[in-house]
Amino acid sequence: MEELIQKRRQAFHQACFKYLRYVFNDHFILVLMFLLGFVAVQYANLIHDFPKGSLLPVLIAVLVGFVLSFLGRLATYMVPADGTFCLPQEISLQANLKKAAQKSFLVWGGCQFLVTILLVPIFQLSGWQLWQVILYIAFLLVLRTLYLHHQVKRFYKGSLLDITSIIAYERQRQQRLLTFFSLFTRVKGLTNTTKPRPYLNPLLGFLTKTSKPTVWLSLYARAFLRNGDYFWLSLRLLVLSLVLGFSLPNWWGVSLVALFNYLILFQLLGLYRVYDAHTMTKLYPTATKLKSRAFQTFLARVSLLITLPQMSLIFLNWRFLVILPIMIGLNLVYLPHQLKKLVD
Repeated sequence: MEELIQKRRQAFHQACFKYLRYVFNDHFILVLMFLLGFVAVQYANLIHDFPKGSLLPVLIAVLVGFVLSFLGRLATYMVPADGTFCLPQEISLQANLKKAAQKSFLVWGGCQFLVTILLVPIFQLSGWQLWQVILYIAFLLVLRTLYLHHQVKRFYKGSLLDITSIIAYERQRQQRLLTFFSLFTRVKGLTNTTKPRPYLNPLLGFLTKTSKPTVWLSLYARAFLRNGDYFWLSLRLLVLSLVLGFSLPNWWGVSLVALFNYLILFQLLGLYRVYDAHTMTKLYPTATKLKSRAFQTFLARVSLLITLPQMSLIFLNWRFLVILPIMIGLNLVYLPHQLKKLVD
């Protein structure tokens, strides 16, 4: 059983590594370097000019460590067929679940430990003693242990494993990773789930309202609001851009807001092929140009939805007006160029 799980783990990791070369493309590396440079400069400035008497930096550092305690999921690598063929392997499956918890603790606990070590200067400048920092790190690791124990316990019904719930959990875990990779390239084995979300119907009306209704515009709008995590990912990036804009009402803030707008629109490019595997869409008597034109209209309307709340930042600093020409440039130059590459 252990050998079987090992083969599945290697196969899944190889697939992930294959997709990573598309994730870490030139654009993403440039954005990543910009973000890392910004964080490093801001952190160095904070340490150099530490606000004495302020509790906010240490509270944020404590909160970061606390949140990291709940990141990381168990990787069981179980498939639907195991619900039938692996039932006699109860003891081996329990051992595999314990090993998955141990690996999760080592990997994610190690990342949490490194991040906490990087935050040690904030603790020291806030008046913490070394023993207090060590005690806090130990508390975080204990908290992670309890969290993993809770994850393992929910897969049991009494003293027996609930194999059905483990299979459903593992499928959801892998689908989330594949959904992320699908933002950059085509991904095999990805299945989308559709949710009605009637509370988003007003947005659906705005995205699809035209003098001449088009099938593709309606499909893309519904895919954005109801299919997968595109809407919620865009909303999270929008909220994060607003928070950064309010926190940094200067050129740094303008740059970060523009950067997050680029990320929102870039990840939405994956929607263009969301219906490629749908048989009925191939029967529509519509030309490819109409499909591309409808997608550009959809992106323009999403851009408008993004830009409107960000214009409130103008009251903090007039520099945020630069967001308008940036968004126009993205819609008139960058997005059509990328869309042409997708069509070709």
